[in-house]
Amino acid sequence: ILPKRISNRYLNYLIKKPNNYEIVNQYLKNKRKVKIGKYTYGSCTQPGFNIGGEVEIGNYCSIGGNVHYFGANHPMDWVSTSAYFYNKKFGYHVKRNKLVIGNDVWIGYGVIITCGCKYIGDGAVIGAGSIVTKDVEPYSVVAGNPARKIKSRFDENTINALNSSMWWNKDIEYLMKDYELIKDVKEFIKMMNREIK
Repeated sequence: ILPKRISNRYLNYLIKKPNNYEIVNQYLKNKRKVKIGKYTYGSCTQPGFNIGGEVEIGNYCSIGGNVHYFGANHPMDWVSTSAYFYNKKFGYHVKRNKLVIGNDVWIGYGVIITCGCKYIGDGAVIGAGSIVTKDVEPYSVVAGNPARKIKSRFDENTINALNSSMWWNKDIEYLMKDYELIKDVKEFIKMMNREIK
């Protein structure tokens, strides 16, 4: 059982140990409203990552430093946007949003994700410094302010094959057996298809 408060350095140390995954994930879920998948690492374990919402992250994701998700907004259709007027003490609760980040997603340094984004698809890449205001398609590369699609990482057939393989549900030991195939997408897909049959 983890204490109520632990240092970020110790938390990052624990997350790298496979036996501690469930304990650390429970801590993050309870204290920071962040649920992370296996082999996911980065600033998603930091206190300022999730501001006002809830986040669920898949397996094998890489989250750069200084990434923030803003899961709530000030009510812009009121007379005032001041937080004073929508204080819980007055009975008003701000709508809290949930962000789902797929598997094998790479989010670069300094990315800001607003509550307009509800989903970042499997295999997506978000360039450093981007401001993400809407959903990101699987295996797309987006960047800018606001973030726009630059390209897809792979062609449609390759994307479908990777999605069908669901390789991200395998443990790292399994994937490391055929490590040389990680850089050869077509051969990796063939290997996964043999395993499925």
